[in-house]
Amino acid sequence: MCYQQDGNHELNLLLCADTGKRKFDNHWFFGEEWSLDGSDQPTPAVLADDEIRQSVVDFFATLPLALQRDDLRVVHACWDDSMIRIAREASDAVALHERYRDLIAVDHELHPELDTVDRRLAHQNRNPVKVLTSGKERRIATPFEASGKLRYEERVPWWDDYSADEPVCVFGHYAIPAAHSLLPPQVHCVDYGVAKRWRERQQPGFDGSFELRLAAARFPERVVICDNGSSASVSSEGP
Repeated sequence: MCYQQDGNHELNLLLCADTGKRKFDNHWFFGEEWSLDGSDQPTPAVLADDEIRQSVVDFFATLPLALQRDDLRVVHACWDDSMIRIAREASDAVALHERYRDLIAVDHELHPELDTVDRRLAHQNRNPVKVLTSGKERRIATPFEASGKLRYEERVPWWDDYSADEPVCVFGHYAIPAAHSLLPPQVHCVDYGVAKRWRERQQPGFDGSFELRLAAARFPERVVICDNGSSASVSSEGP
């Protein structure tokens, strides 16, 4: 079984295709040469032209936000039953995202006391498309820099509350291979940071052996297989 669904990067490209707003790491999509690193090492991007942009947008527009059957759930970032129910009734991820963005903005007009962080958290945690593609977040006391900006929010480990009675859920987004063995048995992250291998190649003393991996979950075999030959069983507990 091989499935792909919309995630945060796919959503960002779909949104910027309509608005022209460049998101961090997406300047390659607009063919902007300055976004390449300028070194003699392999770069992490190939500049897109009009044909590539259109084909990418057309393809991403066909992808679902999540997949579900009796024994398996697949989502990019976060499985949330209430958000899944909302998404199931929609046929256009961008339109659904925009509808909830506007509803939340109207609500904010009624609550001028909310600060900037509260408003960002509302847009993140109350928009079903945002929740499914990039997960829930919460306020933190000490900000940190990520993706070129200072952040006052952190990701919520939603899997800590995922019931052992629920079907297996396979997700990505979080790049947490070190914590894989600490996840509940019914939850499996297959994001092992392969997109950042170009950074590994640039490290002094790199010998061609990658720590970051490309992984895939196979069903009904119930196994996660990595491109370095390693594998891990997916729990057969639950439904």
